Amino acid sequence: MAAAPEEQAQLVKYLLYSTKNRFFLLGRTKDRRKWRVLKFARDASDPRELDVLEDPIWYSEREVAALLSSIHDGNLQHGGLKFEVQADAVVGCFALLEGCYLLLVTKKRLHGSVCGRKVYGIAKLQTITLLHAAHLQGKESGAERRYKRLLGGLELTRDFFWSYGWPLWRTVQANLGAAVPGSPFDSMYVWNDFLTRKLRLALGEGGEAWTAPLIHGAWQQRSLAVLGRALTVTLIARRSRHFAGTRYRKRGVSDTGRVANEVEVEQVVDAGFDWRTGFPLVASLVQVRGSIPLYWGQDAASMSPMNPKPAIQLQQNDPHFTATRQHFQGLAARYGHPVTALNLVKAAEKRPRESILRSEFAAAVKYINSNLPEAEHIRYMAYDFKAAAKRPGVGLLADIAPVIARCLDATGVFLCVPAPPGLSARRAGPINWEPELVQQRGVLRTNCIDCLDRTNVAQFAAGLAALARQLEGLGLTGRTALDPRSSAATQLMAMYEQMGNALARQYGGSEAHAAVFQRQRGDWQPATRLRDKFISLRRAISNGWYDDERQDAMNLFLGHFQPRPDQPALWDLDSDHYLHSGLGRRSLLPSILEGQGSEGGVQGALSDLLSHRRSPSLAAGLGYGPEYGSMQPPAFAPHPVSFAPFPTSNAAGTASGLAGGGAGGGGGVGGVPRRRRSFPTLASLPSLFSARVGGRRTGLPPRMNSASDLASGAKRLSAAAVGRASLDVAACWREAPGAERQWRAEEARTRMAYTQFLSALEAQLAEASTSARRAEYAALASPALAVSLEGFADGRGGAWRACHGLVGARSFAEQELRAVAAQVAQVQAAF
Repeated sequence: MAAAPEEQAQLVKYLLYSTKNRFFLLGRTKDRRKWRVLKFARDASDPRELDVLEDPIWYSEREVAALLSSIHDGNLQHGGLKFEVQADAVVGCFALLEGCYLLLVTKKRLHGSVCGRKVYGIAKLQTITLLHAAHLQGKESGAERRYKRLLGGLELTRDFFWSYGWPLWRTVQANLGAAVPGSPFDSMYVWNDFLTRKLRLALGEGGEAWTAPLIHGAWQQRSLAVLGRALTVTLIARRSRHFAGTRYRKRGVSDTGRVANEVEVEQVVDAGFDWRTGFPLVASLVQVRGSIPLYWGQDAASMSPMNPKPAIQLQQNDPHFTATRQHFQGLAARYGHPVTALNLVKAAEKRPRESILRSEFAAAVKYINSNLPEAEHIRYMAYDFKAAAKRPGVGLLADIAPVIARCLDATGVFLCVPAPPGLSARRAGPINWEPELVQQRGVLRTNCIDCLDRTNVAQFAAGLAALARQLEGLGLTGRTALDPRSSAATQLMAMYEQMGNALARQYGGSEAHAAVFQRQRGDWQPATRLRDKFISLRRAISNGWYDDERQDAMNLFLGHFQPRPDQPALWDLDSDHYLHSGLGRRSLLPSILEGQGSEGGVQGALSDLLSHRRSPSLAAGLGYGPEYGSMQPPAFAPHPVSFAPFPTSNAAGTASGLAGGGAGGGGGVGGVPRRRRSFPTLASLPSLFSARVGGRRTGLPPRMNSASDLASGAKRLSAAAVGRASLDVAACWREAPGAERQWRAEEARTRMAYTQFLSALEAQLAEASTSARRAEYAALASPALAVSLEGFADGRGGAWRACHGLVGARSFAEQELRAVAAQVAQVQAAF
């Protein structure tokens, strides 16, 4: 048999065979000389676990044919060896509720090439069931089928691509530099990291050779001729998989500094090879687009024909701009300094919307720069794109050109050209040419509100200016600027327009508005306006009706949600905030019921929580050290936002006033409820306890044997409610100890949940038939109720708004009601 080569050979073709008990996946190199074999078991005890082994031997073509023949002969009594499918790439191996699946590319599409290496897209996919107990019995649950449909709705055949020999997840500058490429699945631009993780972990170090790293975004390539010299211009748009989502479901920045709709755009000019040296002539420019790195959002549920653009709301007050700082630190780590932020939102409006974010973004950059050395300052540049477009007699591309020129002067472009030898080297003998790499330092980051339409035009302006510099650097022209009406500029504009349409479909659900491009081409204006109206209508329909399912598909594909039989289904979640923030939810009820707080048990934990002190019993239940109980809430830092206090006239009025008053529109940080629901008032809570929960109706029992039974049930239910709410406080302190506002927000939310619960029980008690029960219950429950109501009424609007934006107060309240209703059902069953 062939000896294992010193370097890992590239597998480019795969053949799948099956027997009764195994699948055999064969991979071969392009020259068909080297073959590897994977063996998948089909009879594992747990259908969700992957049982796979890699044969360590490299086979020749003749040897692998003999191996298949022997496998067939050994399984003749069970049907022998059957050929299943031929594939071009392995996308991933993943598990759902009832089995494991292998996702294969069965037909590829050639997109083009970069630096001589071919790039392919997906033309056809096939999902192979590796082990599926219900499928083997002819049954498959509805949930399993729905999860498979969700994965199929991501349109992998449209905007995903890969290359066998070129690391597409890295820029040309990084690939031609001295840095050795690491694992592709460590890159933020490889989307099938989760889908391949199970297979890579099972195979160890050699697992990556079996999988194709998929890039999601856009690919455009055109051939041009400049002064008789043929060259190729390529646009590669790489979407980040972090904080990925749809338009109104993902806005702003996450807690880790990842922004929504973050895309790296690389413009590559390949002029072939230098005739004197044989070195490649390559130039590139890298730009970045992404949402404004602040905590902000829009409530898609408030969209209507009368309100097509929901209000923009700052969801959380981050006094130190921690997440914004982390975002710019990540940009500097990837691209170097300086980082230039080009902000295209409006400067002035009759009703402030975009201008809110403009001023807050400027304040954030100013605050961050105050703590940085001058060489690392963020270069903030604001340009009101809409105002410039409305000025008569002003060419937008010419108007923005000076702004773009300043940005490119700071970063430059990447060039790979032959370096001419010095005079002494020429006299010494034969000339030895060396390639010279001119590095791009820093990056231009552009944003508008959606980072689609205006951003695309600005990035084209930067690409047009950079193209002139790239051609000059490669020695093809002597000019530092290109005429926007030239054929090269027209071709480049068409490429950016197509790239913008692809990115807009992925994030916004429709093509991009391209009025600037259409005017530049001289299109008929009435047709242009009509097209923009249709695009706006298509985008609104997609955002209102289809974005929930598209967001679910991304969360499932990227592994933010992993289906399990013991948890709710993905489509039953009101918000995906917890999927992206990493704050899970576990039950604290056992630890609270058994713990001994400063006043003992449930009442002690509740008293600690409501009196602004940390609870040692909660810390012990969560497994934290003794230092947790001694932690004090941090002092509130500068940069405050003042709001009016809550009205204290009555509790019902307070809750109803909160129904529409919180900023954040019902969403979390990047989490927006799926459908619009009215926030329940305290007066309406009793009826909600009778709502359908878990497929059956539950509610408080109409009668109990005694008032002590009711009080006992109240204690148990309040313990569960306080435990669930307190968990988020503890997790918040563990995960982000420096977030001052989170403590206040979680505390306010805990007060609200507990108050709603007790008020609902109070309302149920009002329907009791005897006054004796009411009196006995009031003696037991009224003190805790009074404490909760007092703390709730004393809360301020700023804490409420931060809570509303951080975790989605509406969805949280509904989840708490469901949990309390379930506990009520348990109390009813016990009685």
